[in-house]
Amino acid sequence: MVTATTYIRVSENIYIHESEWLTQFDAMVEQGALDIHFIRSKIVIAEDGQDRTVFEDCLGPLVQNLCLFGSKHLLAGQDYKFNYWNYEGEVRMILKGDEVRVEGDFLQPALYPRRELTKALLDCAQKVIEFLKTVQTKKRETEASSIVYLEKLYLEVMESYLRTGNLTLKSINQNNLSRN
Repeated sequence: MVTATTYIRVSENIYIHESEWLTQFDAMVEQGALDIHFIRSKIVIAEDGQDRTVFEDCLGPLVQNLCLFGSKHLLAGQDYKFNYWNYEGEVRMILKGDEVRVEGDFLQPALYPRRELTKALLDCAQKVIEFLKTVQTKKRETEASSIVYLEKLYLEVMESYLRTGNLTLKSINQNNLSRN
């Protein structure tokens, strides 16, 4: 089973797991770690019996490029590549039948089942969007266009995923974005 887990950097070389985001929220605000547009993060893709693939970059661009645009292209049967936001270098997702070879700068090449990888990336994006919406609400900010854009893109890619027959409306409703 492929999983994609997100970590947010709260200080130099200290990252917190997605399960701790909301419980650590006040401390992150005090440390100045929460500028919605420039949250530093890691997304870790893992599968049993394989080394983890770790992507490090700004949270919004990483979710947009890796999780959402990556899933969109994989669902369309297309290879995909993108540049890091904060670093010189690129990530490549190359289709090899029913698998995806993930490679690029700062990465050890890895092979993942395409459907499992796509589902893991979409789950990851959903968690991040919910977190960003919570941050926005707690900081009493007006609706950030970047969050609206990510949510719209997520829904578009999820609709494509549904059309491919991998998910049912029941499973979507169990993990719906609107569970604020």
